[in-house]
Amino acid sequence: MDIRSALLTSALLLAGPVAGPADALADSPALRNVRIVVTGTSDRTSQNRGVEAAGSGTVGGVRIGGGRLPPENGVVVRGRASQTQSRDHTRQELLVMSGGRAEISVAEEVPYQEWFEVWGYERGLWQPGIRWKEVGARMLVEPTIVDEGTLRVRLTPAFSYLIDRQTVTTEVSQLSTEVLVREGQEIDLGGIPMSDRQFLEKFLVGFDERRETSRVRITLKASIE
Repeated sequence: MDIRSALLTSALLLAGPVAGPADALADSPALRNVRIVVTGTSDRTSQNRGVEAAGSGTVGGVRIGGGRLPPENGVVVRGRASQTQSRDHTRQELLVMSGGRAEISVAEEVPYQEWFEVWGYERGLWQPGIRWKEVGARMLVEPTIVDEGTLRVRLTPAFSYLIDRQTVTTEVSQLSTEVLVREGQEIDLGGIPMSDRQFLEKFLVGFDERRETSRVRITLKASIE
């Protein structure tokens, strides 16, 4: 997601009217706004493997060679492997009323679709035999101001997918987690106390534009306005 898309997402995810300074009840924590800044860092490792052959021989007294680094005589087959690491950064910024809800993107497409299908079926989240399409991972964020400088943030994983050309969103409410944080404190979603750690580890993985698996580190920071 680029910055322009993130800003557009921020505008669409505005939850509730923004309480302005002229509001007579602006000092009430329940009616104040929370700005959420989300940063994502995805690390991917590309494996490159290949096989190459080279050879040489003598024809009519003339030595002929082919391939890279041909031997003095005969044919040699070499294998090669290389590994490349890269890192991408994204940023989302949301404005939501205290007690409201916003949504952040974790992965546009999940690599472990079949695993999640079985996991959700066993817990009654969806019917067996349903085939998802374009399955994306989302995290629902519900911040509530507790007092000046302290917030309670409720985090709920969710999936969005297509069934018969209709977009469906399913919340995994049984894995909702609440954390109490100070204003400006950074939350690492990979470190939240979720009861199913295997689910969380697979949830925070996506595909990049090359269809390579990419682990995503997402941090969230909330400030009171």
